[in-house]
Amino acid sequence: MSWFRETMLKAEAKADELENWIKDTATSAVDRTRSTVDDTVERTGEFASDYEANTESALNRLSGYAGYKSKERARDSDRALRDDIARQLNQDAGRVESIQRAAADVRNTQRVNELEPVVQGFRNAANLVQSLSYGYGGLFSDKPVDDIALRQLRLFDNGLMLKATALSSGVAGIEAGDANAAADVQLQIASFRSSLQLRNDVITEGRPANPVKTRISPATEKAFADEDAKKTEPIELPNVSIGDAMSILGDDHLVEALIDVDTGTSTERFIRLDNKPQMWLWVSTDATHTPHRLLATDEPTGVSWSETAGRARITVPDERTRSGPATIRTGRTVDSGVVQLDIDGAVQNFTASDVHLDDIETYQAK
Repeated sequence: MSWFRETMLKAEAKADELENWIKDTATSAVDRTRSTVDDTVERTGEFASDYEANTESALNRLSGYAGYKSKERARDSDRALRDDIARQLNQDAGRVESIQRAAADVRNTQRVNELEPVVQGFRNAANLVQSLSYGYGGLFSDKPVDDIALRQLRLFDNGLMLKATALSSGVAGIEAGDANAAADVQLQIASFRSSLQLRNDVITEGRPANPVKTRISPATEKAFADEDAKKTEPIELPNVSIGDAMSILGDDHLVEALIDVDTGTSTERFIRLDNKPQMWLWVSTDATHTPHRLLATDEPTGVSWSETAGRARITVPDERTRSGPATIRTGRTVDSGVVQLDIDGAVQNFTASDVHLDDIETYQAK
């Protein structure tokens, strides 16, 4: 055997060994996060469950993370979170690189080129996590502690953990060959970077970030002004993703799950915001639809339901995106409006109350 051939075989063996190590490490990291999260989607039609308490548990399990209750702990907590997330981002990059190598082995250059922005996105995000302002400015200075900013920072930390988990799930979709998985992960990375910058603004400025009101499109304004309008242009859905922070009527929440139902004429989006009790925000591309805040309840009796059928796309942090048949039912009881969401046989009932678009705000980086 030639020296060159022997060297190449040894290099390939080392590469295989490294690849297996990366996979084992990545799997361990994902399992560590998933072990704190309920199994929310065993099948397509099951609903997203409780992420808030589990995310808090994941934060508390980080070595060195104790929250932001004191100046002494603040820097250690910030560094612990950064290190853990940067480690996970690099591991996910390694997982995608292993797919790239497999594609290169069979000369699938299209696949290699498709995945390159994903790898670079993960690496750049990991570098950003470790390089953003850290240490003695803003919240970590000698100025008085801004308790509101500290509480908001904790909220953003929870959001980053959810986003990091969702990114690992996105990589699982790439590994499984899901269509558009690579493009979806690139969008998730952009959302992660935006949230990281928003969090950094709170730290460096030492004060809480202000939410931004959802803009009302001209078509929606027309719908509100003219209840008899027969035709209105479709409106854009809120630009939110898993782990984003939203404010509804002044209360801050995290986006824990998304369900988009395509009815053929509109997209109905259900945004999971809380679990005590379950609370969702229902918005629509139909400009005549008023946003609704939904609170989970028992199944009402004696309701005359109106039905709209479609297909649901379910997005939760620790599962690959899934889809299934869906039916949205609306009606009224003596006390309130009610909504029933049926996804592949899994049914959840809600009471519904109107929310004006002016009362819906999102947090965005400057």
